[in-house]
Amino acid sequence: MGLSETPIFEQISSRHERVRHPLRTAFRMSPKGIILAWMVATQDNSFTYLFQTFITAYVENQLHLPDSVMLTTLTLMGLIQLVAVPAFGALSDKIGRRPILITGALLSALYGFPFFWMLNTKSPILIGVSVILASSIFRGAIVAVQASWYTELFSSKIRYTGFAVGREWPSALGGVVPVFASAVLIWSHGHTWAISILIIVFSLLTVVAGILGPENSKLELTDINGDLTRASLNETTINAMEEPGTSR
Repeated sequence: MGLSETPIFEQISSRHERVRHPLRTAFRMSPKGIILAWMVATQDNSFTYLFQTFITAYVENQLHLPDSVMLTTLTLMGLIQLVAVPAFGALSDKIGRRPILITGALLSALYGFPFFWMLNTKSPILIGVSVILASSIFRGAIVAVQASWYTELFSSKIRYTGFAVGREWPSALGGVVPVFASAVLIWSHGHTWAISILIIVFSLLTVVAGILGPENSKLELTDINGDLTRASLNETTINAMEEPGTSR
């Protein structure tokens, strides 16, 4: 018993059109799609660790509040995301991925400084509201559409590879954000303005990606060719199609 392949991939497989070197082909044929995915994933991965790891330590160690404040906040944050993410995803099916993506990123950028202003009040209620707005709502909008948007960036022949490279490679950067933010906090003698600027910069990466990226939500996946259309995808440019049974 296993997970079935998608109908699109099965069609490609039956026509012996799977590419021999998917990673190399993805970078050659869809560099723009990969870079756009990197820009969005950098914000998402960074914010995941920032809001759930660094902020927890900041509230406990810098603001000297009990750990129950952030434990309660993170629990509520998760519960609200259970509703917010599907809601934003459904909305993106109606109005498109890019409006949701850009709006969530713009609000995140505008929230860079107010976020810490609310935290530094030391009010458990305002701390909860600040984290929930930042992570469940603003970042939640980005999370809701990013998987669909990544999928719609690439041709079916390289979609799996393009998605994986675009989504997962920036995770390495996201993991070091709490360490970097802690170092910045020490360097600035406890002031948070540099971290607010970091939030703004990461958010603007997603804004730019949303502006430059395509809106393919109304297309069938079989009609999406990404950069491959301009590259005139054929057996010559793709560096030979693979035989049945080889990897994606």
